[in-house]
Amino acid sequence: GVAELLDAADERGLRRAVVSSSARSWVEPHLVRLGLLDRIPVVVTGDDVPAPKPAPYGYAAALAATGVLAGEVLAFEDSPTGVRAARSAGLRCVAVPSAVGVRTGLVLADLVLDVDGLAGHPLDALLSTLDPAVAA
Repeated sequence: GVAELLDAADERGLRRAVVSSSARSWVEPHLVRLGLLDRIPVVVTGDDVPAPKPAPYGYAAALAATGVLAGEVLAFEDSPTGVRAARSAGLRCVAVPSAVGVRTGLVLADLVLDVDGLAGHPLDALLSTLDPAVAA
């Protein structure tokens, strides 16, 4: 569902970023392998910040790079640590637990999806679930 989510973000003219605590040498090859690096203009990694998630530094760097205000952002996270980082940065957050991930600890997220991931969760539906006024 990531490609469909990015397509919808493109249609809306939304800015996108990846924020990871992992090293750039790990993150970028995976984004290339998945065909996503060219679709994500801002990539913030653990190499770019003084402390990893749950510290909000990665999100703060992404906000600065994109020029977007925290209240205008929807983060997608797959771990309790990531959810805490997003919420600490003042972002709304959708938790997308992985099949091996832990669902507990995701309660701080604004919305927790099922383990099937983003497939079947169009951006407009997610936005209207979180804030009906935003989807309009």
